Amino acid sequence: MSATLQDQRLTELNFKVGVIKENTELDATGHWVDADKIRFRFGRPELMGGWQRAIDSSQNGKIFGVPRLLDTLRNRDGQSAAFIGTHQGAFSSELSTFYNITPVVSTVATSNILSTTAGSTKVVVSIAAHGMTDGTLVEVVSAATTIGGNIVLNPISSVTATYPVSVIDDDSFTIDTGVTAAATSAATGGAITLGICYDAGAQNTTFLTGWGYGVWGGNFGWNESAGSFPVPLRLWSADLWGTDIMAVPSKGPLMYWNTSADITQRMTIVTAAPSVNQIVRVASEARHVLLYGTHDVSGSYDPLLIRWCSQEDFTDWTPSGINNAGDYPLPSRGSEIRAVNRVSDKTAILTDSDLYIQSYIGGNDVFGFVAAGEQCGVIARNASIEYRGTLYWMSNNGQFYQYNGRVQPLACTVLRFIYDNLDQNNIDKIYAAVNSTFDEIMWFYPSVDSPDGENDRYVIYNTSERHWTIGTMARTVWEDGGTFNYPLAIGTVPSDLYYQEYGYTADTSALAANLESAYFDTNDGNIIMFANKFTPDFGNLSNNTPYSGTLQISLQARKYPGGTVTTKGPFDVTGTTQKVSTRLRGREFAIQIQSSTSSDLPWRMGQFRMAIEPDGLR
Repeated sequence: MSATLQDQRLTELNFKVGVIKENTELDATGHWVDADKIRFRFGRPELMGGWQRAIDSSQNGKIFGVPRLLDTLRNRDGQSAAFIGTHQGAFSSELSTFYNITPVVSTVATSNILSTTAGSTKVVVSIAAHGMTDGTLVEVVSAATTIGGNIVLNPISSVTATYPVSVIDDDSFTIDTGVTAAATSAATGGAITLGICYDAGAQNTTFLTGWGYGVWGGNFGWNESAGSFPVPLRLWSADLWGTDIMAVPSKGPLMYWNTSADITQRMTIVTAAPSVNQIVRVASEARHVLLYGTHDVSGSYDPLLIRWCSQEDFTDWTPSGINNAGDYPLPSRGSEIRAVNRVSDKTAILTDSDLYIQSYIGGNDVFGFVAAGEQCGVIARNASIEYRGTLYWMSNNGQFYQYNGRVQPLACTVLRFIYDNLDQNNIDKIYAAVNSTFDEIMWFYPSVDSPDGENDRYVIYNTSERHWTIGTMARTVWEDGGTFNYPLAIGTVPSDLYYQEYGYTADTSALAANLESAYFDTNDGNIIMFANKFTPDFGNLSNNTPYSGTLQISLQARKYPGGTVTTKGPFDVTGTTQKVSTRLRGREFAIQIQSSTSSDLPWRMGQFRMAIEPDGLR
């Protein structure tokens, strides 16, 4: 016979911090098994911070492409700025608008090259041998003549109008004006001046198949069987040169952004530097710029080659008796250098197979290189990050690693969940980030459920408490707070630049969060349990007073793993809710906590107690 409702004793449910997905729902007893927008601190779960858009939507048309890199700086005048590299170009922002700082590679001044079609917003531009790729940005400096009856590309010669192109053929492309032409016209427009920016890259890695794809004599080349050959997406690499930036678009030239005059200054291509590169870093000890995955002085490309300029001179790259420029072919077992990160006073070089440590040694050699780890290659260009002297990375062998003098695998309680649900066709988009306020390392990654192949989920490792949590959030890039008061991040739309950890709403929408426990039982599941109430304990995150908002709590029960689940709830709960009465029977119980706040009401969970007693053996 069950005890009366009044005399049932309360039992505190103690769950360990973090999320575990390496066990079954019953084997993970005492843990949380799923979470979204939840972090754990001091042994308890709480609501993660929200975000707010930093730049007004009226500026949306001033940035193009999917972001692949976000960095920040302060120039010599103390002006703070963000550097954003997308697959279509490079942009700067002081967080009030966006500026196109992509280098202009050529200027065309001509006339009557525009054609329109009535009912279409697209204008055909005819330029012989234009050499552009899809998505390349063109800036219309001057084009005041009305075409198609009602379209003016740029009536103000002092301001440029920027358009991404869609290539038709070698001699023509279209731009979308957003205005429907009233009439058809051909070879018109009068005088026009166009600035053509550095070529856009691909948004996604594509895989070409069939005979002859690949490099001559290499994989899937001549006399090789049909196969799949990846054509990589456009990524960016950048590093500070004092208060300026050195940047490289993948497989592209070295670019220099001089911010001393203004952050609106356009980048320039360093024509004296190697022209095909993957990664750039600056060695601050003696002011050398280093390029990784580059070509030698004869022009032969080597994905494992490292070159550096002469001290203080990023236009001098050819070694001679009067400079200290140099190079070093990394003797790696891997096929390419994938990531380079500063770690304390050294530089960590990760290939797709191993880890090398680069040190400044001076003299004729300038830099020394030592192997530091094998079979620990990084999975993607931006999948490694340094925090407080330790390097963390996501590997291509199904492990997470850290390096702080030696390589160590990170014990991960959500390991298989991450790797089993990773979109293998888009792993190049993985982006590691630091949230230093909470000692967190984050990896944003594309899951197999991503609607657009972009990052839609995150996994977080807490470096001080050493636990993991997971969730959903569409972020392509992230930069920790410091230059700006809050961390910055961008979604798949480049104008969606957010202050992160800002309030507790999802911009203008409610911030939905979820937390689910594993199933738990008593007496090894030999008895049926009966629960008739629970007593929640939730406080306001700011001051631990009783929670001012409302959460929803559900209870689940089942007799056996895989059996029919009985759910009670969701029950609305506030900080002043003393108890919630219910009637629930089963061998195994679980709880689920949900919140959806649109009023900046963050919560923190304290004790959670249930009145549970034996109710028979069946």
